[in-house]
Amino acid sequence: MNNKNITFYILSLVLLLAATACSNSDSGNMSASKKAHSLGVNRNNADVEGEENSSDTIEIEAENTRWEVVNTTDWITVSPSTGKGNQRIIIKVKENPSWKDSREDIIEIRSAEQDYQASIPVRVYQWAAKTYVIPEKTEILCEAVNGIASIEVKSNVNWEPRCSQSWVTVKKDGNNLNIKVEDNPSTKRSAEINIDGETWGYHWMASIKIEQKPNPIVCKEFVVSRYGRTASFDMVFVEGGTFSVGDNSIDSGPNGEGPIKKSKHDVTLTSFYIADTEVTQALWLAVMGEYNSRWSQAKLNNLTATENDKKPIYWVSRLDCDVFIEKLNTLLSSQLPDGMIFRLPTEAQWEFAARGGIKSKNFTYSGSNDANKVGVFYYERISGPWSVASKEPNELGIHDMSGNVEEWCYDKYGSYPTSTVIDPSGPTVFDSYWDGHYVVRGGCWGSNADGLKNPAKPSMRNHEKGDLEITYHYYIGKYLGFRLLLK
Repeated sequence: MNNKNITFYILSLVLLLAATACSNSDSGNMSASKKAHSLGVNRNNADVEGEENSSDTIEIEAENTRWEVVNTTDWITVSPSTGKGNQRIIIKVKENPSWKDSREDIIEIRSAEQDYQASIPVRVYQWAAKTYVIPEKTEILCEAVNGIASIEVKSNVNWEPRCSQSWVTVKKDGNNLNIKVEDNPSTKRSAEINIDGETWGYHWMASIKIEQKPNPIVCKEFVVSRYGRTASFDMVFVEGGTFSVGDNSIDSGPNGEGPIKKSKHDVTLTSFYIADTEVTQALWLAVMGEYNSRWSQAKLNNLTATENDKKPIYWVSRLDCDVFIEKLNTLLSSQLPDGMIFRLPTEAQWEFAARGGIKSKNFTYSGSNDANKVGVFYYERISGPWSVASKEPNELGIHDMSGNVEEWCYDKYGSYPTSTVIDPSGPTVFDSYWDGHYVVRGGCWGSNADGLKNPAKPSMRNHEKGDLEITYHYYIGKYLGFRLLLK
């Protein structure tokens, strides 16, 4: 054998040995890296609430294995729906349409490997939904004329609307609530719509506050912004007319329809505006900036002295009223119609408005024959005045002219005239005994509507000393407030 053949033989043998070694090495590595497929879950049930987007989480245990979720249920969503290896999936649900019954279904976790088949069922259980009625809005402001509104009501129960106010009409139309209000004859007014949802019988589930704007023809709105406060109030138009003041059926006297002489006489009034409520604490503080010294003294005496903005201001003297009105006229001078100013009403104007003006229905009290419907009195077992307009208004849309707080008038206290008068501003003849006394009108929270001489009747008149000296009148002041007149 020559040298070339020997060399070729040796090289071939080396290459053969190397190839055999590589082949054995690769075979060993492949065998070591290949692992068996597996598929499992940490639990095979999901438990979710009845509400929309409620969810539960399942851990998939699938090392070295591709998997997929088989879900044929439209109310269940699984994310992610495919994957490989160990992974967490989120099972999310749509809202259960039933508030009575739960529901359940099966999803399947399945191997996506060609050479490995496995499947695990997962039971998804959803509780019945919690009952709800959710109106699109909870507060609605309607126009004074042609006031209508329509809102969506989301609910999983049958529902029906209701409203106790006759000027509001409510009607269900599918998932919508249609609201219609009658044209407003006077001041702004409010009502509450209750929605009853069926849950084993009807019961109240939601409410909507509805407010209607005042009629601009018969009502003027004013706004005061001062001392970091904003307060608004409405003045109601009272068309002039002639009426009989007083009541001869009740004995004359200092606290009756008198005094001294028979009270009934005719009065002719020209038109004016009067506030639909008593002056509130919110308005007082916006104008004056603080309560007066008598209010502080009332607190010291442990008498009722609430700071609720919607309640009437009280414990004010006749002089306090004058100071307040003077400041108010200055503050609102740009809002006032030409030639008009605020002041206290005369007792004739007060009584005419309390009776309902030319729209009067001759009720016993201001707006009703039932004192409880229109007035706040002692029989309510209360210890102070209520928020203004808590009771029903009279024929003109005016509140609280029978009860809540008594009200100062413009007039000094004296005998009524004996003949017909036009726009009277007070007596011309005085008894020295009543010097410094001014007329007070309307019942109050501390009196009984049917008590002595019916203090809440529109014709009832009372009187108090104008300075309301705290030393002697601390038991009177907590009943005294006032309302505004614009003329």
